[in-house]
This record gives sequence, C-alpha cells and structure tokens, in this order.
Amino acid sequence: MGKSALIILSKGKDPSRIENWRPISLLNTDRKILAKILFNRLVKFAPKLLSGAQHYTVPGRSAFSAVLSVPEAVERGRAGLWKGFLLSLDQAKAFDWVNHEYLWSVLLWYGLPGSFINWLKVLYKGAESFPLVNGWLGQPFKVASGVRQGCPLSPLLYVFAIDPFIRRVDRGPLAGVGM
Repeated sequence: MGKSALIILSKGKDPSRIENWRPISLLNTDRKILAKILFNRLVKFAPKLLSGAQHYTVPGRSAFSAVLSVPEAVERGRAGLWKGFLLSLDQAKAFDWVNHEYLWSVLLWYGLPGSFINWLKVLYKGAESFPLVNGWLGQPFKVASGVRQGCPLSPLLYVFAIDPFIRRVDRGPLAGVGM
C-alpha cells in the first residue's frame, strides 16, 4: 500500500516551465479503497470539528460562499464596519509539505481515535514512490512528508492540517507582539 508510481502531467501551458507540470501519484487500488473508506468516515465529522472559515471538502459548506466573503469583507472595511486584515496565502505545493507527525498530533487534538489514526499511518508510514517516465521505472525514493496527490483522502487531511493555523489567524494578532 505504500508504493506508488509518480507521473508528471502537463497543465496545458508552456511545457518548458517546471511550474506548468503537476506530479500525480498512481496509487494501488487497495490503498485507494482503504483511503476512500477512511475519507467517508472522517468527512462526517468535518463540519463539527473544523473551523467555520474552512470550506474545502467540508460537507454543507460552499466554496462559492467563501469566494463571495472576500469582496464582502473589503466593502465592510471600506464602510468602516469591519476592522481587520485579509490574508491571502499561496497554497501551491502545500500538499507536499504536510509533516506526518504534525498531522497525527493534530488529528489526536481533534479527538480522533488512535485506531483511526493508525489506519492512516498504514497509508503513509514507509511510503515510497518511483518515477514512471515513458513506461520506464526509476529508482524508488521515500515519501517522508506530504499528503498524496491522487489519494481521495488527501484534500481532507490537508484541511485538518491547516485548520489550527486558520483558527489562530481568526483569533487575531498574537498577544504581546507589536508592529
């Protein structure tokens, strides 16, 4: 379950630029079935556990309403009805940088059972990928961080990983820190 082939797909733009290519993991079917089962269990609790500011992959929440909240916040600020900041983060490659130990700790903090987290670890501990280019297999390498592109569970795991940061930003400036 820990092995995957890594292919690179074009985003349809200038192929000479590396940012116009997307790595995708071709995952074992058994792994994808287990990941989908775990996703179906975890997604039921997402609306109760995750911050209200979190919309991605959360049932009952619309990305459309999240997008509309930005111009609304700007207008409220211009009218003097809201004092705050808008924070825009570049989430490019964000899935690649999720630290697994951090993710397990966050999921425990949210109250997920250790047995559930152990099933997640089955998917991630000792994971290896090997490049697949024009039908040729390259040397495998360890996947030490990140949630796997191509895994049905990855978007939801990423949302759980980023949610503590979103909650902290929602609380306002850090106490004792001045600018």
